[in-house]
Amino acid sequence: MRVAVLCGGISGEAEISRLSGNTVNDALLSLGHETRVFEFEPDHLEVLREWRPDVVFPTLHGPLGEDGTAAAVLELLRLPYVGSGILAGALAMNKVAAKRVWTALDLPTPAAEVVDEFAEMHLRAEDAIERLGLPMVVKPNSGGSSLGFSRVADEESLLDGIVRAMKVAGPDHAVLLEAEKRGVEVTVGVLGVRAPVALPTLEIVYREGDYDFEAKYTAGLSQHVIPARIPEPQQARAAALALAAHRALGARGLSRVDMMCEPGGECWLLELNTMPGMTPLSLFPDAARAAGLEFPQLVERLIQEAVAA
Repeated sequence: MRVAVLCGGISGEAEISRLSGNTVNDALLSLGHETRVFEFEPDHLEVLREWRPDVVFPTLHGPLGEDGTAAAVLELLRLPYVGSGILAGALAMNKVAAKRVWTALDLPTPAAEVVDEFAEMHLRAEDAIERLGLPMVVKPNSGGSSLGFSRVADEESLLDGIVRAMKVAGPDHAVLLEAEKRGVEVTVGVLGVRAPVALPTLEIVYREGDYDFEAKYTAGLSQHVIPARIPEPQQARAAALALAAHRALGARGLSRVDMMCEPGGECWLLELNTMPGMTPLSLFPDAARAAGLEFPQLVERLIQEAVAA
């Protein structure tokens, strides 16, 4: 099969996207496919159209790629592709939009507020503290890889966190303020087009501080525990919530749903990634491996289901 791998782009996650793309490309080559890696930029897209692959495997992370932009381009080029369509990508990338969908369907997600570049920061910070309490979590409303993420405990650090997150915010120039939930940090992969299934729960353990960009992509700073060390009923609850969150946003093929599971209590939906990382340190491939799918098998399943969809 002729497979194009699409990576790069202009988001702050472009280098991680390229790493994911090269990892996927190596797997495709090991399976005997004809492959070519393309940068997600106008000149390369014209060459992509002329090459006419059987399927495209986008490994784009972040705004202006994973947010439905790449899906829109590939739809216009009439090329089948791995992963979610335009609307699901846009909804998932905009964290508050995803939360509104989940809340409308009574799916548990922490209360949150959005601050944009035009807001009066001090007033919004005071309002947020009154409504959400402290500590709280601050992160760009659009974006991933934990860029701009911080956990804050007072008004001064909240204002600093907003400024830091605003610097790496996506095209909406907005920051999400979210009530903090304490517990076990869990992620659940969802795999499949026609009959999606939840992969084993994965617990993220990191040495110190937060699970930020450095912890995610530096070997030895974090580890994955599969299955997550939560009671079996809570594991089942997390899996069911991941599937519900995936379906609610209209995700397709694959996603990774991050949540916080309170001790002996609820699991709270935090965000959904429509194109999880595919690097050697990424979460989704590890969960697939625990389900019996080695990385080349995972890649093969994804391209085959995309072509058949």
